[in-house]
Amino acid sequence: MSIGQMRGLMAGMLALGLVACGSETTDNATQADVLSEGAGFVGLVATLLSDSDVAAGKSLGFATASAGRKTAVTTHCDAGGTVSHDAETGRTEYSQCVTRYVQGDYVLTSTVDGVEIIRETGCPDSGCEAQTRYYLDQYGENGEPLTAQTADSDGEDVISTLLLDDQYSITDLADGTAYTSVLDGVVTTRDRARGGPELRLVYQQTRFAEVETSTGYSLEIDGAFTANAGAISPGCGQGAVSFETTTPIQFDASNALVAGALNLLLSDDRVVQVRVEQGVFVLESEGASRRYSVDELQQLCS
Repeated sequence: MSIGQMRGLMAGMLALGLVACGSETTDNATQADVLSEGAGFVGLVATLLSDSDVAAGKSLGFATASAGRKTAVTTHCDAGGTVSHDAETGRTEYSQCVTRYVQGDYVLTSTVDGVEIIRETGCPDSGCEAQTRYYLDQYGENGEPLTAQTADSDGEDVISTLLLDDQYSITDLADGTAYTSVLDGVVTTRDRARGGPELRLVYQQTRFAEVETSTGYSLEIDGAFTANAGAISPGCGQGAVSFETTTPIQFDASNALVAGALNLLLSDDRVVQVRVEQGVFVLESEGASRRYSVDELQQLCS
């Protein structure tokens, strides 16, 4: 799992209930609600980071640009529509570009429409390091999102949109790689075959950072976003939240959780403190606490 690999599409979220963690008394019911809400947001982030191939990535983003083409080349997509790519500006424009994959009786069709711009920007300030590369990825243009629809012969039908900017950097380390991604904008996805509400994520300078080394990796998330995932998966994140990572969430080479701490500020100014203890997440608020494994948190939104 890496932010450098998180540039794919999370197709949908099935409803699973909140993992039972014991009964609550009347006196601490309010604290329990706060902890459940906090767990829903931590679970949402854990699901995004594990299921996508963008955290940042692009945390539900597309990786559709075609490299290696000459400037301003327009080609026909294999099943209809066109794609035009300008290598000098990094701008790719899709016009109902349809691709189709067939294997035996199985057919998968994807349709992309809109603009994607991916370009290297150079160092944004005087504090940059020589071994870091900086980029700006833009999905959508002039208020019009990039859209993608996937449908297959098994009945899947998912449509997603991105009106999103991603400022990201990649740093080469002596023993690994560091990825940082700052997201601004709106991502939606809807499972039209199943019906139900549209998943909507609104990012506001939301920063995801990861460091990968031979001994493991660490993750940080800072900044605000809004989600309606709880309307799709009860127990998942719903509403607005701000994250502040005080100690990076650390995993060892076998993916075991070993350290980390962060604070969540919920929409009504309630605070949930999260720390790693003995391989699980401990959530605390106003004297009440709950413990969740990584799997339990992901199940809230999977």
